[in-house]
Amino acid sequence: ACGGPNPPPPPPPPGGNRAAAAPAPVSTTRTIFWTRVAPPADGSDCIWRRVADARAEAGSGCLRPLDREVLAVLFAKRQAKKGGESSSAAASAKEAVPTSPLDSQREKRIGIALQYLKLPIAAIRRAVMELDDETLSEDVIESLLSIYPTAEEEALVRDFTQQHPTVLRPNPVKPAATPVQFVAFCASDDRLQTRLRVWLCTMRFDRSVADVRSAANLVGYGAKKAHDAEALSVLFAVALEAGNHLNAGSAALRDARGVVLSDWVKLQNLVTAPRSAIDEAADAAMDKAFAAELRRVASCKHLLGFIAHRLAAAHPEHYAQITAPDSVGGRTSLRRALTEACKVDPTVLTGEVRELTSHLEACRACALAPPGVNDPTLAPIREFIGPAEEKLVALSDIVDTATAAVQALGPLFVHPDGASCTAGSEVLSNLAALCEAVAEVRVPH
Repeated sequence: ACGGPNPPPPPPPPGGNRAAAAPAPVSTTRTIFWTRVAPPADGSDCIWRRVADARAEAGSGCLRPLDREVLAVLFAKRQAKKGGESSSAAASAKEAVPTSPLDSQREKRIGIALQYLKLPIAAIRRAVMELDDETLSEDVIESLLSIYPTAEEEALVRDFTQQHPTVLRPNPVKPAATPVQFVAFCASDDRLQTRLRVWLCTMRFDRSVADVRSAANLVGYGAKKAHDAEALSVLFAVALEAGNHLNAGSAALRDARGVVLSDWVKLQNLVTAPRSAIDEAADAAMDKAFAAELRRVASCKHLLGFIAHRLAAAHPEHYAQITAPDSVGGRTSLRRALTEACKVDPTVLTGEVRELTSHLEACRACALAPPGVNDPTLAPIREFIGPAEEKLVALSDIVDTATAAVQALGPLFVHPDGASCTAGSEVLSNLAALCEAVAEVRVPH
């Protein structure tokens, strides 16, 4: 009631006077974080009620004491390592295996080439040993040679694979050869690089011979045509006569019987009088023929232009040889022959023959299998050598002929002191440039 005494406190909970309950035992096994459910309270059928019935029928349970001991070992908690390192981190560190001893940039470059190839190392090995050009094309072989390992890289990988042999095993998920596998393959045979180079040589040899032969024919034909061209003699005769006329007042320059070939540029540098002065002279001329001719050549910008006009008027067939871009009378013009010849460096031709010769010598060396070894895969190389030697002999003759034709141009253009012009190749380039300059002059038809 209001204002009455306070009611007594509630009684203590059962067992409140007993000692505190002992803590739950520390689990030594790993835990399954599942969500628990209970069979329906209404007693309806469910799988878990059946499970309970089965456990009850088993009496002592479905697991023997021995099973429980085995579980405790199989799923025991892993002890943390010193320094706070977790057991999983320690295991990962222990299980981690290095994949390559190569420099990262170098490994990346090799890896890109191998990924493009998309072949396991076994397939690459077979193709190289069998010279299978259907599996490895010319471009692929060149790519493999471009990433071929150095001796130092081979030594690194050799030591590495002895410590970690598993890196050489094929990966069924990623079958493409790895950089380490490729380097190990290269290190396994010191004749492999030579074999690849020789194989590439056999693929390219005929094309290389054809290219050098074509270049030699171009330069040889251009040099011989220049040597025999009457058009050049007529052109220089007109130029010499015009120059001597202009130099008549100079005792040191007049009456020249020849000039340095490279001086043809000076014919362009000597520009004509202003057009107004030429027109004024033509108007004042008493001779009508002279006035007409003066007006006809008034468009000339320099002495070479005047020479071109005179050559075209007096010697049209020679002018055509010098200026026609392609052919004259169904035959290659001098201008075209010189232009094509100047695309080739004559001094390089002999070097290219020497290089092909060295490649052929490498083929001979590669075709000689080690003593006591019968290597049938070398048969294609042995069959290649004989015909290649014949082609190389024929090519050498063509190059020698072309080189001699170029060298023969030098003595044609001598200095006033009688010394030969510098080199036939320089004569070729000067003559080609002169023909182009004459062709650029606009000559009225």
